[in-house]
Order: sequence, then structure tokens, then C-alpha cells
Amino acid sequence: MSLLVWNVCDSETNPLPFTVSESDSDDLLESFGSSRNLSTINYVTVETWKSLRIPQTKSKSIAPDLSRLPSMHLDIVLEILGHLHPLMLVQVSRASQSFRHLLRSPITDSTWRKSLLVDAQLPCCPPQISGRRWTKLLFGRHICDDCGLPGTSPDYTICRRVCASCMDPKYVREFNLMVHKTLHAGPKSSDAEDNDSDIASPYETLDCHMVSHAVHRFFESRMAVALENRHRAEQCEAWASTVIRESRPEYWVKLKKVTVGVMNRLIAEGFDSDDVYEIQYSLRDCDVLWRKPRLTSKLWHQARPYILPQLLTMQTQRLEYQRNWRIRTRKQAILAAVILTLSTPVTGLPHCYHPPPRVIEVFPPIAQLMSEESDEPISREDPALIAALADGAQFLDAWCMEMQMLLVSVLPAATAKRPDIRLLDRATSVFQVQKPGDLATFWTAFGWDEVRTYLHWCSKQPPSYLGSHEMVTFEAGGAATVAAIAELLGLDPDTTTAAQLDAVDARFMCKTCLGVRRQALPWRECVLHDVEKSGTLTALHSVPSWTILSHLATADVRQREEPADYSSIANWACMLCHHHFRRPGTQLHDQMQNHIRDYHGIEHPAEGQHLISFVGTEHLQRRRHVTLVVGGEHPMRYRCNRCAEDQPEVVKFFSLRGIRLHLIYNHFVESPGEEDWTEDDLILT
Repeated sequence: MSLLVWNVCDSETNPLPFTVSESDSDDLLESFGSSRNLSTINYVTVETWKSLRIPQTKSKSIAPDLSRLPSMHLDIVLEILGHLHPLMLVQVSRASQSFRHLLRSPITDSTWRKSLLVDAQLPCCPPQISGRRWTKLLFGRHICDDCGLPGTSPDYTICRRVCASCMDPKYVREFNLMVHKTLHAGPKSSDAEDNDSDIASPYETLDCHMVSHAVHRFFESRMAVALENRHRAEQCEAWASTVIRESRPEYWVKLKKVTVGVMNRLIAEGFDSDDVYEIQYSLRDCDVLWRKPRLTSKLWHQARPYILPQLLTMQTQRLEYQRNWRIRTRKQAILAAVILTLSTPVTGLPHCYHPPPRVIEVFPPIAQLMSEESDEPISREDPALIAALADGAQFLDAWCMEMQMLLVSVLPAATAKRPDIRLLDRATSVFQVQKPGDLATFWTAFGWDEVRTYLHWCSKQPPSYLGSHEMVTFEAGGAATVAAIAELLGLDPDTTTAAQLDAVDARFMCKTCLGVRRQALPWRECVLHDVEKSGTLTALHSVPSWTILSHLATADVRQREEPADYSSIANWACMLCHHHFRRPGTQLHDQMQNHIRDYHGIEHPAEGQHLISFVGTEHLQRRRHVTLVVGGEHPMRYRCNRCAEDQPEVVKFFSLRGIRLHLIYNHFVESPGEEDWTEDDLILT
């Protein structure tokens, strides 16, 4: 807002910054009339008039007789009119020509000023402007005082409504009336910035040179006037904002009612309800619907040109999104069908393996099928999909061979000239596969059969994700543990395979871990134990040190071990459909079984045939380890001979105190002796 102020030295001859006399503005009272241009409506006037008229319309009292008012003395009439609200004075001026001429005469200025004091919330009229002009500034239509441009807001600092085009020439011509660079405020438009230095120079001179006290007093007085103008402008703007804000809840309720009517009409005309509900918030920005109590046919036809373009745009966006969604769903269905077709269960493990989606997408028949911009749904029985998968087995074999070559190259015993993929069958071929989303954790896998189950998650990695990107690395510490275990069993570490160690099915105990109770682990768990412990701060497990359990102790551990439970891990998928393949393997075992029973009618689903497990990002649940009490005062190394005779396949060890109580209470032996039990060393070497 500009900082134009009137000349305080000659306020009588120049009362306003824009010199306009009262006789030049015959439309002061006419500016309160109605207009079809919505931008000229002063809603502050509308709300103020409502607050004045609604209480009167609800009142049941008889309106007073004002017929004697014209016959009264002028001073009495002016005194009576001074107690009316300014908007009431405007209505009185429209009653007759006599009242019109009276209220336009200069003698009624005090009457207009007194009327502004009726409402304590109204901003006070400044002394440099007439009460009638101040009333017009507060309640008049939003049109420029000079050119009549609609939509011109009042400028309470200069006490006029002036548009930018009318402001600029007067802004420059009357620069001597401005206080520039003493208060921060911008011009009405950028055109006045060209004369910035000319306007500022007189005031900069006052700051830089010695001048008289009179000039300084003049400068200070102009500063005081500018501050007073700005303070009054802030009060006026706060008053106008308060009037509008207090009326807003009422109009929001009406707008919501009108908006619901518009939405119902659009749905009745056949538009999609989703599109209509999407634009319900943008309907609030439609000026045609604002401040309307209800939706009439006339209002509907007025608002229709504003609403239909938004609705058609939303309809186009929805149709485009739905088509893109159908295309993505089709591609996901193709990818899911390929994964289900190429998935192969791993022997001895509950999960399967398949090529990464990145590899599947570059398979030429599948790539051609997925490149089609068709949004038609596709099923696993589609002829085009069946034809594309005709060479799927050969493609899978080629991919497996490529991965095996890359894995062999990671092994330290491999040669670059003639890589031998048989090295992957060795038990010492231990790898670490990086987990997705966590660069610091790895899966530990043994040989090709286990590593390939973890490769499918590398769907967005470059082709060379083996070796160079360190996503699959050789685990030297795990290989050393396998070699130590093979030597305990009397096998050659360089030729022993994982299948041979599985066939022996021995149990081992860590020598490095101290304590009375120790875990009895199979050979794979021994490797995981050393790998996990080697990452700690202590270096106790840097060199593998293991001992093998006796045959009886091994039998005891085997029968107490619980099988690994994968049912609580969300990594299961249906082999009969691609319903769950947006995110493969995200269902629990029980959920997938219920799906197969409900949708496919199979009462007893079989793993590997009807449902299959995919390795997910969760850490696979390992079975609970069995512990043996091998030390302390009461080591559990005694087996009951009577139980061994009755049930030789059951092996159970007791402590010395426990075996005696067992014989007394279970076999009714009065004096148990050494001939009633057998002591086992538990540990062979």
C-alpha cells in the first residue's frame, strides 16, 4: 500500500492527496446500488446491512410513523439522522429528492460523522475527509473512483479506490506529498519505480546535510502523518476482515448444501460418481455458487460452464489412470505367470528359486509380450503367454549356467580359463548374499542349491551384481569351519560335498564357548554360529574349534530338535493363480492354505504343488537349538538301561541324581546301582 499523505501545511485547499472536490463526485450515494458484476460487490456492506435488517424483520413491533419528519425543524431532523447507521442514511437519501439533496449538502457532514459513531466497530472518520466520502470508502462498490474499473479495492492510506493505471501518473506527479524511504511500503505498480531516485533525493538530502530545525520539524511531521495513515489503514483492514470472517461459517453451510445439489445433478446427468466426488472441493472455488442459499435452475445453468471443464478433466485423468493400472496389472500377471512356471523347489529346503524379474523381462518372447500397450486382462491359459513360455526351460537353464559361472569365479580355487561348476557342490563353497534394503546384513548360503534361492530379489540391480558389487561374496571363515568339521568326520575337505555332510547328520559342540550348558548344532548351524560370532568385538571365534558328539548324544539331540517352522513367515504364494503376485510371497502359510481351499476348492493343499515359499526380506526362522549339560556338579550323561531295553530308539540322558530318582519312581528300584545305568562321555573328540 502506498504512503501518499495530504499536505499538512495546506489541508484546507488540498484535503486529499488526489485533489477531487465533492461537487465532482455526484455518484457518491449511487455507488451503493446493485450491480451484475460480482467483482464490484462489497461484501462488507452486504454483511453489515444483513446485521441491521434481519433483527428488524424478525421484530413484531409496528414501524414508527415518519411522515412528520419532513415538517420538523432542520436541526431536529439532522439530530435524528445522526443516530442512524451510515447505511440507514443511504436508504433515507433514496426516500425522496429532498432527503437526497439534504444529505449531499455540506451542512450534513457532522451528521455523517455522528452516524459513524453509532457502531463502535466502525473505523473513525479522519478529519481531512468528509463523513460521506468515508462512508463511501467503507461501504461503496469496488470500482475505481477515476476510471470506474471493477474489482478495485479501497486504499485506506490514501482514502480512495484507485486502480494501478490511475495511480501511477498521480504517484509521480505528486511525489512532493510523499514520505519516501521513511516507512517500508511498495508502490501500486512497477511504473512508479522509474522515478525512485527523484522522489527519494529530497529526503536523502535531509539526512546528509545540515539543514534548519524547521525542515527537520517538517520532516518529523510528515513521518507522524504517514504513521497515522498506516495505523488507520490497519484498523480498517482488520475491521473488514472481521466482518467477513464472522459471516463465513454461515456461508460455508450454504455452500455445502449447494455443492451437494450440484453433485446430485451431475450424477443424475450420467457422470461417474467418482469423478463428481473428486471435484467436490474445487466446487468451493466457484464464485457463482458462493453466497447462494440454494441451487436453483438459473444458478445451475450459470455454474455449469465453470464446473463441466473441471469434471471433464477429472474424467480424462481417471480414464488414463485406469488404463495405466490395467496395463501394469497385465504386466504383473505376465511376470507372475512366468515366475510360477519357472519356479523350482529346492531339495531339502522349504523354498524355491526362480530368475530375477529383471532377467525375465529381457527374455525376448516375454519382453515382446510385455511391451504391448494392451489393457486387456491375461490369464495363464492365454495362447500368447503359453507360446512365449515354450522355451522357458531352456532360458532357465541358460540363466542358471551363467549364474554358476559367476559364482565359480568368486571361489578362491577357481581358474579363470576353465571354471569348474562342480566346485559349487563342495561343502566349503560358502557364500554370503546381501539382504535387500540392508547393506550390513547377509544371508549365508552353501553351494548352488542354496545361493540360487536368494538371487531372485536382485530385480533392480545391474547385470554384474555378482562379485564386483559384492552382493554375493565368498565366506572364508565359513569355509574354514566346514573344513574343520569335515576333518572331524574323517572326510577330505577339498572333496566333501554338502550332501555327504547331510547324510552323516552329526551334531557338534563349540569348544570356544564356555559354560555348563552348550548348544548341540548340525554342521550348517556351526557355520552360522562362527560367522555370527566372528562379527563381534572378541576374536575368540576367529579360528574354528569344534568337537563331535557321541552316537547316543547325537540321537538324543535329534529326537529333541524341533523342525524349522516357516508357517509364521509371510513368504508363501499360490501356484495355481497370480492373485498374490503384486508382491510375491507376502502371505502367511495359513492364509495361503485358506485361499487355496476357498478359491480353488482343494481341501488339503500340498507344499510345492499348490503353494510355494519364496525367500523374503525377513530372516528365516531357525529351529530352537538343543542344549546339553556337559559340566558342573550334575552333568547329564547317564542313560537308563531299563528304558534302553524297552525302547531302544529313544535316548534320554539324566544327571546322577536324576537317574536314581527315575529308577525309584518309574521302575520301582529300591536301591539303584551302577548296573542300572550307562554313562556316556557325550563328546568323542
